[in-house]
Amino acid sequence: MQHLLSKFQQHRLDWAFEAKEDFLNQFQIFDAVEKTTENKKIIISVYGPTQVGKTTLILSLLGIKEQYLEEISEFLRGKRDTGESATVTVTKYQISPTEHYIIKLPNQKEKVIHTPGQLEEQMAQLRHQVETGTIQSVEPVAIAIPKSKFKEQVITIELIDLPGIESAEKKELKHVERCVKYWIPNSHVCLIVNGAGDLTFLRDIKMPQLMHWYDYPENYFVVLTRAFSPESVQRRINKDQIKNANEVMGYYNKEIQDIIKRQPGSIYPVEIGRSLKRLTQTERSIADDIFSQLKEKIQSIDFHKISFSFLTGYYKEILKQSKKERVKLECAIEEQQEELFYLQQRLLKNDKEKIEVLKGIFEQKDTLKEKLQVFTELYEEVFESSTLLSRLVPSRYKTAKLEKKASKLNQLATNIIFEIEDKLKETLTKMNEYLEEVNKVCGLIRHEKLLIDVNIEINFYDWDHSKIDNYFSQKNFSAKKQSMCENLTEGVRETCLNVRKKKNQLEKKWKAIEQDLNGRERRVTNKFTMKEQELRELIRLKNEKIQVLVEELQLDIQYWNQDLENATKYRHYFIKHFLMRKEVLLKMAVSDDIQEKYLANLYLYTLSNDATKIIDSLELKHEDKTRTTNENK
Repeated sequence: MQHLLSKFQQHRLDWAFEAKEDFLNQFQIFDAVEKTTENKKIIISVYGPTQVGKTTLILSLLGIKEQYLEEISEFLRGKRDTGESATVTVTKYQISPTEHYIIKLPNQKEKVIHTPGQLEEQMAQLRHQVETGTIQSVEPVAIAIPKSKFKEQVITIELIDLPGIESAEKKELKHVERCVKYWIPNSHVCLIVNGAGDLTFLRDIKMPQLMHWYDYPENYFVVLTRAFSPESVQRRINKDQIKNANEVMGYYNKEIQDIIKRQPGSIYPVEIGRSLKRLTQTERSIADDIFSQLKEKIQSIDFHKISFSFLTGYYKEILKQSKKERVKLECAIEEQQEELFYLQQRLLKNDKEKIEVLKGIFEQKDTLKEKLQVFTELYEEVFESSTLLSRLVPSRYKTAKLEKKASKLNQLATNIIFEIEDKLKETLTKMNEYLEEVNKVCGLIRHEKLLIDVNIEINFYDWDHSKIDNYFSQKNFSAKKQSMCENLTEGVRETCLNVRKKKNQLEKKWKAIEQDLNGRERRVTNKFTMKEQELRELIRLKNEKIQVLVEELQLDIQYWNQDLENATKYRHYFIKHFLMRKEVLLKMAVSDDIQEKYLANLYLYTLSNDATKIIDSLELKHEDKTRTTNENK
């Protein structure tokens, strides 16, 4: 029947672990830990920097005899000098069933070690394998120490020695990080170990898994080594201000509370290993008392409570994580919306710049067209008019009352030339005013300006050079008068033709300017259109990205809400699996198979008590009760 009793103990709580697994598997997005049901022991991880006595602490908790502690600790360093990190990967220390050391690496067979020297060599090889990447598993290296080295005791806990990230060398850092990130959340309890001389370490832990250790006093114990060495403690002991274990623990509790600004939970200031020899008899008695309390605390951990009660905290964990994820997504959406707003502002700015630049070009084109039109109209009115060319000179000669003198003919020609030149210069000056407006609006520089020369002269060569001023013959006077009228008319016509040539030259320049403005308009339009298309495409992509993030946020909220709802129903899973287990056992109890019937009765005998104990361990805290009551309403 011994094998049946062994089987009974092995599978006694299967229904509870199945309930837990069923519960954890219902989460949509929350990353629940402890999903494995295989390990039915309490797992305690030990974390801290190098040279604070972690290995010594673990061996002491396992009950190693004091005379072997220093020697074995040295062998386990694997030829590492004092001050260098010794624990290179996750390590589990055990009591060997024989008088030999046994080492088992992940995914390898056990290897029997006959001498401490061989153990030291194996530990050195282990470090080399981690540094070279040969060992990457987070599974612990198991080291069994000969049973004769230990006091008589029953081991019901599993102590996992974790390498310290703070002391890890660069080539082993990634492996150390993987180990710690895996084992901290997958341990029932974590011992945070550090020297008592540096209490700020507890405030400055940066690892996300350990940063808020003080919020979980049932899962994190602080162990301070060399606790009797600081001068402040020695002074208080000498003055009888510290006389017992509780006063030592109270002193450190207050010191840590002052540093982290909150209640730190369980603090165990201990002296272990070599440093014990330096203590006085009184100090040794206090130190042994504190260590006994730590050991008793660890050994009295309620397996049922520690294995299942942590589920009650999932609601708060989900709230924290969901808020963190939502804030992250909301920040991402806000960031994308800010970028979208920036792109939209750039688009508006692009439109405004386009309007302003084109407005300037349109103004130049309109000014060019308008001023050149009035320029042309004025030119045609004065320089192309038949009145001026065909009638003005003849009419002046026709209406003039002249004495029959050469001087009078010359004076008349001079007066007509002055009159016409003044008229032409006045007209050209006015025409230049129109051109200057074009020059100004178009920003034409000196050699580009549109201008026409106003300094014109009428060429006339038919002056009367008679030696005798008086004409005696009316016929001769009239002939000369007619000749002068015709030649002066021709001179005026030639002058106007010269102005036409200059005007034609100007027309070529202003057409070139007009073509340049049209080209600029096309280039500017194309440039701003391409920029607009680019911005609109970026805006479209940004809107799509925001939409994806919004949908992700909505889905995220939906999943988190489902997880929150599931988190409130954890007791339901245990009650359901308890009833299922009971129904199966009742059927087994009436089986014809004697062994099956025997096992069924054993399970039934303990089932109700186990179920009560486990389900009671899932009792909500006061604030969670209030929250659940409000939700049920």
